[in-house]
Amino acid sequence: MANEIMSQYGEIDETHEILQRYTRLYMNDKHSDVIIVVDDNKIPAHKLILSASSSYFHALFSNGLVETSKNEIKLQVPLDAFKTILKYIYTGRISFVNLNVGQITDLFDLANMYQFDSLKGAISKYLNHTISIENCHSILHFSNLYSLESLRNDCLNFIDNNAIDFLNQETLKEIPQDMLCDLLKRDTFYVPEIDIFNAMKIWHEANPNADIKVILSEIRWSFISMNEMIKIVVPSKILDLTQMWALFEKYHDSSTPARCAPTSSISSLREVNIATAEHGAKRISGERWNGLFEQNVAHHSINYPGNGITIQLGKISLINHIKFSLYSENNFSYRVYTSIDGTKFDSLVDYSTYSCRSWQFLYFPTRYVQYIRLIGMRSTDDYFYVNEFEAMQKEKVPEIVDGLVKPAINVATTERGAVVLEGGGANKMLNSNLDEFTCHDINNGSIIVQLGQPYHIGSFRLLLGNKLSSSSGNSFYIETSLDKSTWEMAVDKRNESLASSWHQFEFAARPVIFIKITGTQGTLNIFSCTQFECPSSVQK
Repeated sequence: MANEIMSQYGEIDETHEILQRYTRLYMNDKHSDVIIVVDDNKIPAHKLILSASSSYFHALFSNGLVETSKNEIKLQVPLDAFKTILKYIYTGRISFVNLNVGQITDLFDLANMYQFDSLKGAISKYLNHTISIENCHSILHFSNLYSLESLRNDCLNFIDNNAIDFLNQETLKEIPQDMLCDLLKRDTFYVPEIDIFNAMKIWHEANPNADIKVILSEIRWSFISMNEMIKIVVPSKILDLTQMWALFEKYHDSSTPARCAPTSSISSLREVNIATAEHGAKRISGERWNGLFEQNVAHHSINYPGNGITIQLGKISLINHIKFSLYSENNFSYRVYTSIDGTKFDSLVDYSTYSCRSWQFLYFPTRYVQYIRLIGMRSTDDYFYVNEFEAMQKEKVPEIVDGLVKPAINVATTERGAVVLEGGGANKMLNSNLDEFTCHDINNGSIIVQLGQPYHIGSFRLLLGNKLSSSSGNSFYIETSLDKSTWEMAVDKRNESLASSWHQFEFAARPVIFIKITGTQGTLNIFSCTQFECPSSVQK
């Protein structure tokens, strides 16, 4: 009990009251022992309070300087900023809300001079939370001036994430040349190069004495199309024709990388199809567009492909998988390209020499993408058709060998686009019904399977025979092909008699589209297969 009484009554805390007493002395000449003169304004103050608050004033009044004995001191500082600092000394409080960036800069100057580190930190945090399109360049200049790296990085990130709005702001004309050059050097300043050119043209009109060639040298000319060059750049007359072409030729063949959106503006959704209207995706080329996302058909002429079928995703996204359905039962050859800026397209998949059908399952190393372009190269009716499309980032992707998927699952299924081209019973050996089978007469034809697309294959698994036969006399051989013209042996069991059961075969892995199974011995002179897997679903 005694301890509780001592704890409750053994001390007094009047910190708040003491602060209130100091507050009443602010701008009060009562007991003032020094006058601070700023711009001919006389401000009463107290040496003791100033010295206790700031090492700057402590040194000023304590080190035997002339000011030590003087009752009036002149300071060459901004008046409003000094009054604010003085109020902070007497009250411990400052409101930044009604101050513009210029006033805050003056305030920071004094906080730096008078060594108020906590005030400097508070100003930096406040600016960080007030960065906007209108003031970001001023805050960036401020952070550069005082080497405030954290604030500078936050400001640059803001500009990167709002690069288009930044270029379109009216205050762009006020931004100094060196700052613009530094921003344009950034890979993450993600704006189409032609938009940067147009903005710099407006900037130059407001800053005619600046050396525009310096800024134009930061434009990545290899990402400006020849059409934009002829229709926009040359007519601008921002440089004479000789200078303009010299710049264009100098940078057009350079290895300068494309600009890439900052990470915070990149979609990193996983296992989600982002090629949907809900995610902002749209078609920007390709005839008859009502979807791709709504099971309608987009197509283009093989002879006049133009920009093919181009899908623009809602934002730059990380993807490693594209899936789409080739319309009709036709065979198609195609190429796929991707782009970040819609100007420079990089090759992703080249199936221009392969016969593909139905569903296409494309996998590739994860990359940044906003534009996906499909261009048909061959078709049986001179048109390339696509009627469903998906793009996403998957957690796991199969191995890629020489540009082809090496599947870890059976792709000889109708769901994966496979079809039996020749053989009695058609696709029955590609489904899971053990009561059905595909067959052919011995010495008359073969069973030929076409996969939906080229794969890198090194194994097969077959359930030989059928439920009506328990024969152990199954002999056959299996060949593979990419064009159904030239065949390569994969499995040769012509000199063996295999039971009507599951059998697994491995061979030298290779690109495969067509698979021909030719029986040389079977029940009642018929070779049959109930199930076929490519590759084998069972690991040896």
